[in-house]
Amino acid sequence: MLPKVGKKDKTSPRSWRPIALISCIGKGLERYIASQISWTALRHNVISPQHCGALPRRSGTDLTAAFTHDAELALATGNVVSIVTMDVQGAFDALLKRRLLDRMIKQGWPISLLRLIDSFLTNRKVRVRLEGTTTKEYPVACGTPQGSPLSPILYMLYLAELLNRDTKYRFGYADDIAIYHSSKHLSTNARILQRRVRQIIRWGKDNKILFAPEKFELLHITRRHDTTNPPLVRLGLIIPETQRPKLLRPHVSPGCRTDPTEGRTKEEAAQAFKEWWPKLPPEDYSIFSDGSEQTIDRKHHVGYGYAIYRNGTQIATGYKQIHSDSHVFDAEAIGAWRGLEHLISTLAGPPNGRIWMCIDSTSVIWGMRGDAPPTSQWAFHKCHKAIRQLNIRVKWSPGHMEIEGNEEADRLANAGAVGPMDQAADKLPTISGVRTIFRKKCLRAETDWWKE
Repeated sequence: MLPKVGKKDKTSPRSWRPIALISCIGKGLERYIASQISWTALRHNVISPQHCGALPRRSGTDLTAAFTHDAELALATGNVVSIVTMDVQGAFDALLKRRLLDRMIKQGWPISLLRLIDSFLTNRKVRVRLEGTTTKEYPVACGTPQGSPLSPILYMLYLAELLNRDTKYRFGYADDIAIYHSSKHLSTNARILQRRVRQIIRWGKDNKILFAPEKFELLHITRRHDTTNPPLVRLGLIIPETQRPKLLRPHVSPGCRTDPTEGRTKEEAAQAFKEWWPKLPPEDYSIFSDGSEQTIDRKHHVGYGYAIYRNGTQIATGYKQIHSDSHVFDAEAIGAWRGLEHLISTLAGPPNGRIWMCIDSTSVIWGMRGDAPPTSQWAFHKCHKAIRQLNIRVKWSPGHMEIEGNEEADRLANAGAVGPMDQAADKLPTISGVRTIFRKKCLRAETDWWKE
């Protein structure tokens, strides 16, 4: 018995999921049979094209993409979309063997397979083990073993009749069912969906399939701002309106962190920076840093550069190359720290003035102000430590706007991309680089798979 995610009441049997412990040899045979049934069901259209799960080359992503497409088409014509999701109560445990065999006969499966399925679901006995305690054996008259590779496809055959009745507005994933409708008014959607839900529940009663009403969910999708939801009806009574929380537009209180751009355009911020920088006190330091990413002879190069100024005069520069499996974001973060590190190492003590880290990447600035992102995190942590100890400020310096220090840092970063290696930053690829490699391998594997 495995605990279900999100279930807090562990005293309820529904908070636990029974998983059958089956022999490995048995699972191998069941997996082979399940694959043959799945292939045959797809080839002969036994299962609805809107039913996914336990089928090759048909996943929940396909359902999501198809519904998203239909919803976008409906919204483009000015309609509103409503969708209801339904869940079968105790799906695998409530499957009736004779009804399953009857459906498979109507679907045209061979008698040899029917005999095998009959043997698979006959004379089943179970023992429950929970937290070290094992019960005695009990005979089981219905259901399929959860954890068996054969159970999902058998249940899909069990529900095939329900999904095949409406392949346009009804789709499902394993034992989960969804129905939707689009029209000009939410009240029309609600009325039609109510009728369809009742039809499904009535079919479930006729076929000994129970749905869990507490898991039903209704979602309205619309672009209208003045849409009024239809009244709620329960037990034939209209529920009166009540006060509820309302989602308001974002509001930034004084003292909260603001965007690095301060709401300015790039041109406005560049002009303000050009007016601000010459007015800095002579004891203040300015560190401009930048990153560069280049491809030369099919080889990926990433580097950083920095330039340090005091009283409008350049006093130090630096540039290096980092691991090829990195990105500009990593180079800019590492370059900002290397420039700050260079300045701190040349000072005999705390400077009399302030240190300004002038960075053209707003993403890097967010990392300097708040939580460090996963990639190149060590560089952000070192900057955070220095910021806590010294009088350091971070300011946005828009790139490619003819700001002297930023243009110099950009030139140095281009040189750094093909320059000497930063030995400390060349040992391992960054997290962003690893993610890029992973995405490429996944895309390549998916492309090769579809070519088979």
